[in-house]
Amino acid sequence: RAGGPRTWWGAVSGRVNWEHVGPDRPGPPALHLRLANLAFANPDLAGTAYGTYTHTGQGPGTIDLSAHLSRADAKQVPRYMPLVLSEKLRKWLDNAIVEGAASDVRLRLRGDLHDFPFINPAKGQFQVNAKVHKGILDYVDGWPRMEDIEADLLFERDRAEIVGRKARIFGAALSGVRVSIPHLARGVINVSGQADGRAAHCLLDTRQRPVRRRISGFPDALPAPGPG
Repeated sequence: RAGGPRTWWGAVSGRVNWEHVGPDRPGPPALHLRLANLAFANPDLAGTAYGTYTHTGQGPGTIDLSAHLSRADAKQVPRYMPLVLSEKLRKWLDNAIVEGAASDVRLRLRGDLHDFPFINPAKGQFQVNAKVHKGILDYVDGWPRMEDIEADLLFERDRAEIVGRKARIFGAALSGVRVSIPHLARGVINVSGQADGRAAHCLLDTRQRPVRRRISGFPDALPAPGPG
């Protein structure tokens, strides 16, 4: 409803079949759910999904799901990530993704959810691909935010990666940017790329960040005319 509180679904259409296998049937009791060409939309996203889910009463269940989003608010992405993500990672995503729009988002989730995020490929698959536009990433508190991001976003198994076609920091143009988290549970972030702009912007970045303490304020009085 326009103007109302956020909900998971604003509009849903499609086909959902379910079957409950009771103790009077061969095999263990189970709930089988099948989605066929399910279309959904709300203020945060719009897309389609299909797949199956089985729950036997033990563990989180087994899933085989594919989804495609034509649009998504990047800031709201953490709200829709699987609940089995760690609270630490969910909090990082919520704080790091400040703004942006995502398109052509593709999700593949397959396997026993007890084994999520399926570090062993033989156990299943977890992958999210998305194209991000006009993004703002505040990846670590106290370090410069990346703005005007045009990038490809990937979550796969226990890692995440952002490959930026372009972005900006302090007015400097960035290219070849790669932000990677090799192991989501460990929280180590690697950032690399190239910045082109006024040299003063590069030094301003150093002066205002934690690295200044490690180099005893060396750049503070350093003049920097020209490009850098």
